[in-house]
Amino acid sequence: MRRGPLPIMMHLALMALSPDKMKDILTGLHNYHHHPYKRVDALKALPCVWQSGEVRLLHAKAAQSTLKSAEDASEKAPIFIIPSFINGSEILDLTQERSLMRWLAAQGHDCYLLDWGDLTQDKAGTSLSDLIMQRLIPAFTYVSQNHSSPPVIMGYCLGGNFALALAALKSAAFSKLILLATPWDFHHVDNSLRPLLLGAEHNVKARASENGAITTDYLQSLFVQTDLAQSAKKYAYFGGLDQNTDAAAQFVATEDWVNGGQPIPAKLILECISIFYKDNVTMNSQWYINEGGDGDTLIDLTNITNSALIFTPLNDSIVPHASATALSPFLKQATRIDIDTGHIGMLVGRHAKKLCWQPILAFIKAP
Repeated sequence: MRRGPLPIMMHLALMALSPDKMKDILTGLHNYHHHPYKRVDALKALPCVWQSGEVRLLHAKAAQSTLKSAEDASEKAPIFIIPSFINGSEILDLTQERSLMRWLAAQGHDCYLLDWGDLTQDKAGTSLSDLIMQRLIPAFTYVSQNHSSPPVIMGYCLGGNFALALAALKSAAFSKLILLATPWDFHHVDNSLRPLLLGAEHNVKARASENGAITTDYLQSLFVQTDLAQSAKKYAYFGGLDQNTDAAAQFVATEDWVNGGQPIPAKLILECISIFYKDNVTMNSQWYINEGGDGDTLIDLTNITNSALIFTPLNDSIVPHASATALSPFLKQATRIDIDTGHIGMLVGRHAKKLCWQPILAFIKAP
């Protein structure tokens, strides 16, 4: 039986928001707890080809074409995918039918997914600078050294910020940049997560002083509050769904990802609150990292002259549309696509392939 949805008491309280759907919500919570679906049984794990500390690189090998054209004879660009460290990397490889990276691999691209692992057990896990310099760049270097074509960099959510840092620091080493629901203006009035995180800063600071961690339960309690009505609605929907359908298994797989993930070092969360949600360093072009030298290095997006594709969901409560669209003017060769979906639906929703996957492939294939 599952622990989630997390935090369970908050989800039970959601029934008060929809008294007419109370029975369906309770049924949905019960059915989720007892559903037999297990991702580990349904999907063959991808091999790990590189590891440093807790951070691993998972590989989906490119499918070999049977065609013999000149295009097929040359290597297609590998794709280096960076998720957020807040939840697990499996949202980009959720199920056989809803795996963006396996689908791209089936189109002939070697795909590499960065998995952050348990950062509380990683010596580089307490600062963004260390994660970028000691984990992200070495992983990207591994991909570059094993392919003749420069990689495409793809980042999702906060992983998009990592992707931008990598692209700015290694501007000559990659081909194209893809950013999915990447926050940039953290101070925008639509960012309902900001006051919640600022209100949590005192608790996070106390945990950081003890070298402690922030649990999944605590973080999910903040995320749920950005759209309480949606949380009630989705469990009411699940309560009325035939539990033997593919749709039910897909719901469970997605919710397992939402409620999964590892605890995160409090120092890392505190740094994110401080530089992003308090100082808005990205929007103010003041994001500096320590490369290990004498001084700090600016993450300067003017270094990025490669083509970029930015996806901005219209119904995103975690990274509001306005926060993500603020990034476009900072990139010289950026194209933005507004998609009528949410933060998670853009990757694994029913229309994800049409709205997101296929445009990604078209962008990669374009000259």
